[in-house]
Amino acid sequence: MFISVSIVLLAYLWLESPSQKVPRLVWELKNRPGGHIDILWIGRPDSWIQADFDRLGKRAVPALIKILESNDLTGQYLAAGQLGRLGDQRAVEPLISVLNLGDSVVSKWAMAALGDIGDNRAVDHLIPLLKGENRWIAAEALGKIGDKRAYESIIPLVKDSDVYARAHAVEAIGCLGDEKAVDLLHEVLRMERDEWVRGMAMNSLQELKDRGMITEK
Repeated sequence: MFISVSIVLLAYLWLESPSQKVPRLVWELKNRPGGHIDILWIGRPDSWIQADFDRLGKRAVPALIKILESNDLTGQYLAAGQLGRLGDQRAVEPLISVLNLGDSVVSKWAMAALGDIGDNRAVDHLIPLLKGENRWIAAEALGKIGDKRAYESIIPLVKDSDVYARAHAVEAIGCLGDEKAVDLLHEVLRMERDEWVRGMAMNSLQELKDRGMITEK
């Protein structure tokens, strides 16, 4: 299998050992014009590619941002996922820029990455996505960021028809740490039939209790 991406992430050589690959990747990042690198991906598992990027660390961020800004969908979602793992704030604006490009896979990875990075700049861009197809991912990301501005926008998802949306909304509410959430979470426990969602509600109540927002009577 050979995949050539327009602006590429790394030179992937089948015969190189891990100890050889990392120095080679560093050299490629420093010496190719504009930071562009050719990918040779010959039937390699994604986990192996991910491991190499983990070794390379934040030195890969500029090249990953270039791939994210390209028109290659495969490269974009791979780059978004890795930028989320690296957690570098330089990636926030580039990730925001691909949220609404129309490809749901890239958008999903970008949402998740923004949640992993946890920068408040993403909040106003993620809130509108709570009404979209991937609303549960937006809710999860907003919960990870932890900005209370998202609280009121997440509440409607607690009664959403989709169980993923309900579960991650309930989880996010606990992460946001708003005192108004206590009664809402108790209502979820009374009305919700799905055990997963109920479990998320109990976890969120415990989270609020740990923060001192629930007092024992």
